Amino acid sequence: MHQHKLLQALAQFDRREMSRFREFTHSPYHNKHEGVKRLSAHLSSIYPDFSPARCSREALWAVLFPGKEHDQPKLALLFTYTWRLALAFLELEQLRQSEGTCSGLRLQALRHRGLWGIFEKELAQAKRSLLAEEAAGEGQLWQKYALAAEADHLFSAHAIGISANSLPEKQQHLNHAFATAKLKDSCEAIIRGRLLNTAHQDFFEPLAVQYARSCPPGKLPALTKAYLSLYEMIRQSTNEQYAAAFRVVQEEQAGIEEQELKRIYNYLQNFCIQKINAGDGAFLQEIFRLYKAQLEMGLLLENGLLSEWHYKNIVTTAIRLGELSWCRSFLPQYAPLLPDSVRGNAYRFNLAAYHYAAGEYGKALALLAQVEYSDLRYSLGAKALMLRTYYDLGAFEPLLSLVDSFKQYLVRNQLMADSRRQGYYNLFKLTRRAAVLKYQGEFLTAERYRRDLKRLMEDFERTPTIFNRSWLAEKIDQLRPDS
Repeated sequence: MHQHKLLQALAQFDRREMSRFREFTHSPYHNKHEGVKRLSAHLSSIYPDFSPARCSREALWAVLFPGKEHDQPKLALLFTYTWRLALAFLELEQLRQSEGTCSGLRLQALRHRGLWGIFEKELAQAKRSLLAEEAAGEGQLWQKYALAAEADHLFSAHAIGISANSLPEKQQHLNHAFATAKLKDSCEAIIRGRLLNTAHQDFFEPLAVQYARSCPPGKLPALTKAYLSLYEMIRQSTNEQYAAAFRVVQEEQAGIEEQELKRIYNYLQNFCIQKINAGDGAFLQEIFRLYKAQLEMGLLLENGLLSEWHYKNIVTTAIRLGELSWCRSFLPQYAPLLPDSVRGNAYRFNLAAYHYAAGEYGKALALLAQVEYSDLRYSLGAKALMLRTYYDLGAFEPLLSLVDSFKQYLVRNQLMADSRRQGYYNLFKLTRRAAVLKYQGEFLTAERYRRDLKRLMEDFERTPTIFNRSWLAEKIDQLRPDS
């Protein structure tokens, strides 16, 4: 039974949810089955240890029905009943998190029972609550439509209500919600179509775009404006449209909820990454601006924590732009927000990258020696940074030793993806050849030096996958006799 979907679901509960589920199953309104009560109480008592030792058929039966002969169909039926209650509990918990949905259901219940006086007061309160929300997402737009639809029910039933214009209001809110949802989906559809090389066609998309473009600016919701600007940016892929989209987002973001803002900034960020990958270096400054804006608003945090990869990408971007002073302040300021399990490694590795960029090679090497290599990604990154540090320090013997040990490391780590393995292998192999020319070139004849350098440059150009390619290209270029 330890693999039952009930236990899989309960394992994802936090302690508070587990306790609430126990209370839920003990409520006579929701459940009167004594076996279900015993099962939920036992599972709550052993939470979160749902291991085979504690949740095998035999172990559970012995606790729930001590001294009785094992009856597997009876136990299975108990799990079925409890699983149905778990689903009902999840539905109720989800509903409690959406006040808009709750108010809509309340209004429907009052309307179906003909309680129009109470209905009208509840409708007015629901509208006030919705208007009081400063930032809105797509859900709120649909809630406005739902409330307008309820208002229209009131007008249709009695030709009275908060507004005699209930039908036009209902249509306007429907248009806003529909246009926003369609523009939002179209942004994603265009991107996926390009990735999968498939044609994107949608009959309603042009209508939604036309509506959003023609709607007076003061009448269009902030979220709709943002997605219209993103749609134009993604569709046309021009720098001008990016600038326009960024400007609209800056102007409208106060009226957009956090989760939508995260998605919107992700579109802007991905646009910058595409431009950077295409060789447009100006967008490195743009993505840095996006990172700083998201940090200021807390958009990069998930459950109060900053991903180690966001942390690394921000540091890498700052270093590439020469923003070393900003980077030095950022590193300790945001380190406490990293997850506990990776904080030490992430901080030391990125601080080492900062010291390397600042030319403080000794400090960089000292920090790299403290990076735990149990994580493959940090191990590879740390070794590559150590390689670059040894090269720039002129530490020829340690560099050769590192290259040799790295070859053995690749042999031992067979689970590494082939593309990653090849990218790092090429970096170390070609850097070794560059180091030989740099530190032993004086012992070669001029003709031999030129020939070996020519071969190195040709091999570099022919090799498609090289990690830290731009760094290595710079070092090889510095080997030219006229450099």
